Amino acid sequence: LGRSPASDDIACSLCIHESQVASPLPDGVLEVCSLDLRSSTVDRVEDWPSMLVIFYCILVSEAARGLLLPSMWPHLKALGGRRRTLGLVVASFSFGNMLATIPLGVLADKTSIGWVLIGASLLQLGGHALYTVAAGPASIISTRFLAGLGSATIPICRAHVTRATSDKQRTCFMAYLSAFQFGGFAILPAFAGLMAMLPVRELPRGLVLLDAATYPAIVLVVANGVAIGLVVAYYHEPANEGVSQSTSAVYGAVEPALIDSPPNWIAILSCLGLNIFFRGVSSELEVVAIPVLMQEFALSLSEAGALVGLMGIPGLLVCSGFRALVVRFSDRALIVAALVSTAVGSLIIGQPIGLPPLPIFVVAVGLTWSIGYPVGQTAALGLFSKCLVGLPVGGLL
Repeated sequence: LGRSPASDDIACSLCIHESQVASPLPDGVLEVCSLDLRSSTVDRVEDWPSMLVIFYCILVSEAARGLLLPSMWPHLKALGGRRRTLGLVVASFSFGNMLATIPLGVLADKTSIGWVLIGASLLQLGGHALYTVAAGPASIISTRFLAGLGSATIPICRAHVTRATSDKQRTCFMAYLSAFQFGGFAILPAFAGLMAMLPVRELPRGLVLLDAATYPAIVLVVANGVAIGLVVAYYHEPANEGVSQSTSAVYGAVEPALIDSPPNWIAILSCLGLNIFFRGVSSELEVVAIPVLMQEFALSLSEAGALVGLMGIPGLLVCSGFRALVVRFSDRALIVAALVSTAVGSLIIGQPIGLPPLPIFVVAVGLTWSIGYPVGQTAALGLFSKCLVGLPVGGLL
């Protein structure tokens, strides 16, 4: 007749009861074993449609960066902006993202992930629609700020993954989420480069000019409309019971004292710092990669976008195959390897004698963009989510 989470709970209780009859356990160990068995027995996700909706929403949110990345600098330059203005445009998006991240996460904890996703998608849709009619650098900055507010869906999506998975599954599903996130801003620039080859057309009444800058924004408007429809039709809220109390994935052997111990705030703050570091490195490359490729290496818009997209493919493969890495290495070992990769790539790019040749530049960017960032952030998030014992995950993630 099929199985349900309730039947799994009964089976776990029966196994514990039989083992207790056969060999009595010390006081306090029975509860810990029950918790550990429950987290390891259910090695599957019950609601795949909702998980796939979450993956799509994070892809669209990150596409707000990646799909506009190649055309941002030429479009801004044509409207009278300078390279320093490009930094302001990227910073305005990130600033809006930063301002909305914690409030949206807290709202998801207190209300509903689904409604927060709908509201965020509406903000993104409005920001991208206004971007298509922006007439100058100031209006571009304001529209990017609005889109940044709406694209702060990372904590919401991570909260869903944390609630819907066991400790045993969590790092792998965080890696899957990171794969869609990484694909949104690191792979989609290649598609933006292809859009640059589409013919320039003007819509009736001259409201919107369809060109390399506005085609991606219109695609994002449609994509966010689809996201709203998917959330309404297929998304179901997971149980909001905090993070599983099983701490074996972080601390090794389960001990009763760890179940009742307070959160390890040093570990939590360390993971937050690592996330800021890896995200910051990717943001710096977001500002300089396309202008450097176009001005220093004389690539066209479509060539630069295609090259950035190709550089992202190794990172997407790393995220997709993260389960194999988790089996062989701990989260801490993966973080150290990512830090080393990022440091080596940054040293090659920032050498004082000038930019290296294009092939070496591509390899150096790949070490940070395609290896350091996806491996480091995913491992840090996996470790971070396991430290949130009994805490509200939306705001913290």
